[in-house]
Amino acid sequence: MTFLLLSTVTIYAQSNLQYQQSETKDKNQSTTQYQKSSNKPTSIKIPSSENSQKTTDCSQTNILIEKAEERIATFTLYLAIIAFLQFIALIVQAIVRGKQTRKLSKTTIVSKKATEAALQNAQAVINTERAWIVISVESIVRNQFSFRATNVGKTPAKIISIYGSQLIVNRSEKLKIPEEYGREGGNTFNILPSFLPPTANRIFFQCSIEDLRGRNSVKVWLNYLAKGYFTAYFLGRIVYSIPLEGAVDTPHETRWLYMYVPIEGALPIPDPMHPEYNDCT
Repeated sequence: MTFLLLSTVTIYAQSNLQYQQSETKDKNQSTTQYQKSSNKPTSIKIPSSENSQKTTDCSQTNILIEKAEERIATFTLYLAIIAFLQFIALIVQAIVRGKQTRKLSKTTIVSKKATEAALQNAQAVINTERAWIVISVESIVRNQFSFRATNVGKTPAKIISIYGSQLIVNRSEKLKIPEEYGREGGNTFNILPSFLPPTANRIFFQCSIEDLRGRNSVKVWLNYLAKGYFTAYFLGRIVYSIPLEGAVDTPHETRWLYMYVPIEGALPIPDPMHPEYNDCT
C-alpha cells in the first residue's frame, strides 16, 4: 500500500513539473510575440537578447525541478513515517491479541476444570444416594453355599436379571469365563422384575461343591480339591436399575467370582487374581 502511495505521489509531482514547464514556455512565447508586435519591423537580430532569454528559461526550469524534488522528498518522508507508525500499530495489536488469546485460553481451562469438578460433585451425590447391591456368601450345611444380595444404598433397586453358575478348572489349565456370563441366557434365572428396597437382602443363588464331583465319590473329590488338582469357582451377576434416576432406567451390574477354599468350615472368597469380576457399576 505504501508503494502505491509513493508511486502516485511521484507521478503527480512529475505531471506538475511538466505542467509548470509548459506554462512557463507559453508565457515566454507570449512575451516574445508581444515584443515583436510592439516593435517596428526590422530585419536586425539581437543575439544577446535571445541568449539571455534561454538562460532565464533554463534557470526557471532548474528551480521548478528542485521544487518538485523537494516535494517528492517531503512526501516520501511522510509516507515513511506513516508506514513506520502502521508497523508499530501492528506490533501493538499483535501483542494485545496474544494477551487476549492467552487470557481466553486460561479462562477456558478454568471453566473446563470447574465444569468437571461440578460434574464430579454431582456424580458423588448421586452415588451416595443411589442403590448399591453387594454380594455375600454363607453356609448353613457343610459344602453347601448360599449367595445373598443386599442393597446397601439409599434408594430401591429394580432387579432385571440374575445369573449364577459354578465351574471347575484343572490346575494345568487357566480359568476361562463362560461366554454366557456376559449376556442374557445360559444360567440366567427367569424372574419377574422385582424391587429390592434399601437395607433389604435376599438369597438368589445356592450351590453345593459336591455337584461338581462327577463320578468321583465325595471323599475322593474333596481330596482332589484339597491337593489342588482342581479349583472350584462360583460366579454370577445381577443386573438392576434405579427408578429414581429418570424416565429411562440405566442398567447397573454387580458381578462376583468366588473361589472355593478347601479348608474345613471355610467360605469361598473373591478370587484375588481376577478383581475385574468382583465389582459394581
